[in-house]
Amino acid sequence: MSLSFFKRSALPTETRWLNQKELHDLQALAEKINTSTAASDKQQTQQAGQLNSRILGSGNDYAESRPYQNGDDPRSINWRLSARSQETFVKTYYADSRPTLAILLDQRKAMLFGTRKRLKINQALRASVLLSKAGVIHGLDFKAWVLTDHSLEYFDNSDAFLLKANKYEATQERDFSASSNANVCFGSALKEIRPQLATDSLFYIISDFSGLQKQQLAALASHCAIQTFHIIDPAEVSLNNIGSLSLEDSNGIGLKIETQNDAQRVRFSSKVGAIIDSRKKTIADLNINYTRIMTDADSIHTQIYLPIKSTT
Repeated sequence: MSLSFFKRSALPTETRWLNQKELHDLQALAEKINTSTAASDKQQTQQAGQLNSRILGSGNDYAESRPYQNGDDPRSINWRLSARSQETFVKTYYADSRPTLAILLDQRKAMLFGTRKRLKINQALRASVLLSKAGVIHGLDFKAWVLTDHSLEYFDNSDAFLLKANKYEATQERDFSASSNANVCFGSALKEIRPQLATDSLFYIISDFSGLQKQQLAALASHCAIQTFHIIDPAEVSLNNIGSLSLEDSNGIGLKIETQNDAQRVRFSSKVGAIIDSRKKTIADLNINYTRIMTDADSIHTQIYLPIKSTT
């Protein structure tokens, strides 16, 4: 039996969404998001360098030298190269531009799992709020997609994105039943997104990566910088004795785990651990930045950064 993802939660359904207080608190925390200039992590600095605009302009980052043309500013002459080549060359620079913050938020049924504090879908939403608001604070351009089992919806405004992603109403439960017969797989979503991302984008993927396809992820990684947030529930790492746990596998087959049974608990943890490790290895093999975020973690703003200079 494949335990590639879970569909049934042990938590009450109202914990799926964020209330107004939670949204307000997260927006306040967004101001504390790390930037690459404030952090010492080598990967952050390296990835920030991938965000230079490839368009030539009047920025500060040197691009190349080319032969002098009428109308060129004499102050841009590359005197050293001109002296060596006996021909006048001028320096060109990459244009100053705002990098694009892009987010793919996974809200498929695979994310409806949680055993302690919150569901995967809830933690993914919290990360999306932090990223979106931090991007606004730091003046980044914005793009986002919400992936469900039956749709991939695009947003170019962070407020509209979060409104759609959260849809919090105390008296109304979102309908997760199939709205069509066509499923949107993870790979096809990445394939559709790629042409819409500029090379100076930093693309955040927030998911449990069920249905991950290496080929499509590799194509994206060669196109722009990617940061992955792998949302994991503690039960997937180490299943404690929490009584009976009812789940569904990827084929909709019911599964009941008696966690007080040591043998069942060990087998479950072993199978699910292998799945998680496989997804992490797929991402690591592509040299894509990887961060594990547990569903019971509160201070996830300490795990998130933006690869830009702080303006505050």
